[in-house]
Amino acid sequence: MRAEKGKDTLAEGRARLVESLARAMEEEGLSWYAGWERCWSARNAATGARYRGINRLSLAAASARCGFDDPRWVTYNQAREAGWHVRRGERAQATVEFWSWYVRIVRAGRQSVVTVQRALELVSTGKITEGGVCGEKFLRGRGAWVFNASQVEGVPPLPVPHASDPRSQPWRVADDLVASSRCPVRETRSDDAFYAPAEDAITMPLRGQFESAEGFCRTLMHEMCHSTAGELGRPLPTDHESYAFEELVAELGSAFSAADAGLDMSAVAKGGSVQTWTQNHAAYLRSWLDEIRDDPSALARAASEASRASDLVIGRYERTRDERLRPRARDERPLAERAGSAREAAVRLATVDMALEDMKDEVRETSDIRDAVSPLGPSGKRP
Repeated sequence: MRAEKGKDTLAEGRARLVESLARAMEEEGLSWYAGWERCWSARNAATGARYRGINRLSLAAASARCGFDDPRWVTYNQAREAGWHVRRGERAQATVEFWSWYVRIVRAGRQSVVTVQRALELVSTGKITEGGVCGEKFLRGRGAWVFNASQVEGVPPLPVPHASDPRSQPWRVADDLVASSRCPVRETRSDDAFYAPAEDAITMPLRGQFESAEGFCRTLMHEMCHSTAGELGRPLPTDHESYAFEELVAELGSAFSAADAGLDMSAVAKGGSVQTWTQNHAAYLRSWLDEIRDDPSALARAASEASRASDLVIGRYERTRDERLRPRARDERPLAERAGSAREAAVRLATVDMALEDMKDEVRETSDIRDAVSPLGPSGKRP
């Protein structure tokens, strides 16, 4: 059983993830996460909080590698504090990153480093003065080993969702995605899918050009993630390197979004797309591999941006879906009162119909008079 944590754990976790991701991309190409369909929506078993960014990606890879079906994870200390027990012989199979803002303080003549939140508490309670806070705040990360909930005794059973399964109606998901897009989505016969920043619009091939609804959704979500760049302050790509990074953001963002929409991730990964889009992204794939191998932190940055983009895409999608599913307000008035309203409506409708008939009669009479006095006669021609 391992419970190491710290900078070494963080670096080791990133290196392990990059290797897993690179191997999957080399073996499966654009279907790289076909074997990662189990647990894309990981969350903490103790707090219920969802993991984001590179943690989400790392835990999906660990689930695929170890065959875990439970999306919940927990540190050894969290399990112990909750009264749960890691089974004897179990080993932590993944690491997660924790990042916080820190600051240096001077207390009782000694300098130390604490989180910004802790420094504010010390100042507010009078234990240090504002002058005891030294320098600017800085970001520091650490890694911690986590166990899957299936390795821990005492964790409550995973709740069974009661909502309808989106995997049985992926075209409905596609409809709601199109309706929720922040910019127009134009579906036309085309060999490519793309987001045009100058027009702020997405062009998609016709749905019949895709092998499956999941393939359509994956491609659309990819382009919708691109469309969030302006909202989130991501710079527009200007060279090959920045294009590769933006494509990696959209690729990860579409995977996160598809999982949160409840789609079958295996079908999403294998869902065929149009030829030009596939060829272009296969080329970008090689650039992704080079970049993340040379600089593992690039994967962390891309995953972070992908989470932010996915949050916007899925937030709009869920609001659109919920509005469609919201039941219409029922008329709770007594039956007699509703019947009276119905009779009044019928009388008003009959009155309108009678008025329309009267107007038609007047028009016909006017037409007869005009024809009678016209030198051209009823046909409009001279006799």
